[in-house]
Amino acid sequence: MVKLLSDQQAWHVIPDTMVAALGHDLGKLKSARGSLYALGEHPLAAGAIISAIPGFKELSRKEDILRAIKMHHKMPEGLLGKTLKKADQQARQQELERWVGVEATEEIKESHEEEAKEKPLQPSSREAVQRVQADIYGETIDSTSSREEIAPPQRMDISSWFDAAGFLAMLKPYINRIEGRRFLAFSMTDGLVYFQVKVLEEVARKQAQDAGCMEIATMAQDDPTMRQVLFSVVQQLRQQHEVIATHLIKATYFGGYFLVTRKFNTKMRGYYTPFHAEAFGSIAEMERAKPDLLRDILSVSPYTGSEQVS
Repeated sequence: MVKLLSDQQAWHVIPDTMVAALGHDLGKLKSARGSLYALGEHPLAAGAIISAIPGFKELSRKEDILRAIKMHHKMPEGLLGKTLKKADQQARQQELERWVGVEATEEIKESHEEEAKEKPLQPSSREAVQRVQADIYGETIDSTSSREEIAPPQRMDISSWFDAAGFLAMLKPYINRIEGRRFLAFSMTDGLVYFQVKVLEEVARKQAQDAGCMEIATMAQDDPTMRQVLFSVVQQLRQQHEVIATHLIKATYFGGYFLVTRKFNTKMRGYYTPFHAEAFGSIAEMERAKPDLLRDILSVSPYTGSEQVS
């Protein structure tokens, strides 16, 4: 936060943002969790904790600091709040990169189009795109495919049918829903919800149909254009509505591979799009309503390709 503010020559804000930075994750302390509190709601708990610290109430900008802390996973306001969120995202991205052991990526950009022009897809990324397409759409990987055929999806205009609030409302019923032993989306106590890409496709088709856009609604299952539709949906949700957990997926993808670890150390790989749970309501309520089958999930982590999968 100090670096971000110094770059903007906003030194006068540094003292207050330091308080916010040091206190924004206090709600993750186990001692802070109550019957209605889950880890994903730690911003609210952090606000309550820092308010009780002696001397905090004497700070002249205590309300701004509290607001920044409580909103650092949502839509913050003002320089203090926006800087806290940006610093938090950058810190988590750096941690992820060190942990996974991948080459450092650039900060998430406002415009994917500019990034796509400036950075051609590297061979390793091309292979990943091929693998993703094969896994999601049941295609076979052709080693003779041209670079154009395996290029990352490009953003398209979906403004004629896409409505973000309606899309999120249609996604919500899928969370923690079990059909037999099959599930398409699940929540975690850290405040994230993971959706299989087929859920996003199903909802996109339904919303397009309701808006009379039959070109999208009736698109063939194997139509590669659907990748562009999904990418465009995720990009709009991540850039304009900030509900996508952007620190877990790269800017040129609409999802990512994750390793789901269950009880007895069983592991399975899946391709998911991670969302912040706040977009769907209380994570505590989601966790309380979670079926036993999904309670067996102990952790979710980015899949690097080196792990053994059951």
